[in-house]
Amino acid sequence: MKTNLTSLKTIVLIGIILSLTAPLSLFAQPDYVFRNPVLLSGTNLKVGAKYRFPNVKTGIDGIIEIKDLKNGVTLTQLDGGSGFDAAFQPAVTAPGKSNGYVEFQLDFVVSGTFTNVKMPELPMTAIDIDGGIHASGRVYEYDQFEHGSEFRTMYEMLGSSLTVTNNSGWSTVRNATGVDYPGIDTVQKDVMFTAVYNNVDKVLFRVGADNQTNGSVNRLRSIYFKKFNYASGLLPVGSLVHFGGFSDKTGVQLNWELAAGCRPGTITIERSTDATKFAAVAYRTVTSSNYAQKDGFFDGMDLQGTIYYRLKLQTQSGETEYTRILMVKSQGTARQNMRIYPTIVEGNTTLNFHAPQRSDAVISVVDMNGRSLTQQKFSAGEGANTVQLDGLEKLTAGVYMVSVAVGQERMTQRIVKR
Repeated sequence: MKTNLTSLKTIVLIGIILSLTAPLSLFAQPDYVFRNPVLLSGTNLKVGAKYRFPNVKTGIDGIIEIKDLKNGVTLTQLDGGSGFDAAFQPAVTAPGKSNGYVEFQLDFVVSGTFTNVKMPELPMTAIDIDGGIHASGRVYEYDQFEHGSEFRTMYEMLGSSLTVTNNSGWSTVRNATGVDYPGIDTVQKDVMFTAVYNNVDKVLFRVGADNQTNGSVNRLRSIYFKKFNYASGLLPVGSLVHFGGFSDKTGVQLNWELAAGCRPGTITIERSTDATKFAAVAYRTVTSSNYAQKDGFFDGMDLQGTIYYRLKLQTQSGETEYTRILMVKSQGTARQNMRIYPTIVEGNTTLNFHAPQRSDAVISVVDMNGRSLTQQKFSAGEGANTVQLDGLEKLTAGVYMVSVAVGQERMTQRIVKR
């Protein structure tokens, strides 16, 4: 906890007591350490103020800037005095009947300078995203993380205390119950959310509160710089390092990472609407590599409600493993009649399309002069269909159109052959 300990004996005694009484998850070692900030410029606790946190990693400082104070929210402390010494813990005050946040930018720089340096991996875990129940209403805390080019999330997907949405390049994690969890710890996984960035030198994030009461409230927020495991958070199997995903109004984005030296032959992406009956929606061929391999799949079909995904990993010798099931609440409101992933191709790609009824479909690859280069017939079922489009390695580099004719309907989308 964030306290001022004055002697080694005190530290040892407290360590012995805590080791006998507290859950092990309370002592997760941080990947970064944030303490002892120094004001560099601007007015303390106001927009534009910048602070240096020295040695967040060896030879690296963190610079926090207050970018915005929204809807009357104020900062009473930049880094609060209780909780975890290795967490960034701003204390915010939200006036009655308001919904606002504090926006921060965190830059990583060479120690003692302003020269940015990239972090290979940056985990940020919002802990204790709870609320409060009062006579005049409830308080709901929330956090927001701007998406990076390499960004993934982990949390209790089967929990009921948080709602997670992804819009306009931000992940918003909001308390759903207004129930308070006293203190700040890492025991209550149901009110924790982890965002993991790769290869970033700066990130933008927000801590906020939806205060529906008549009076102002003061909330201590906490961002702990470490990854955590979650019971329903898709702990990977075998050669998988990570498997996760999120939804927005255009569809569901899945992402995964394979460990260096892995040897699976194929990965099958499977989808279900009831978490019981799964069907393959896409395939990936995997070769052994001395480096970690990242891949993904975008499901842009007309999906409503809760959708379930899993990965099936099969080695060349026939051994099979399944990941845990990923539950995603679809936000789709409009049908994507056709989707290709990836659109920049080498040998194959995956084609998703919607058929109004059972019918024969003809899939064509057409060059920019209108010449049909390949044709493939497919027996389409009513609703969502997925086809692996192979043989693209025979094409010369350039731009092509993929056309799907289903009954009286024709759909096209552009691809680029590398």
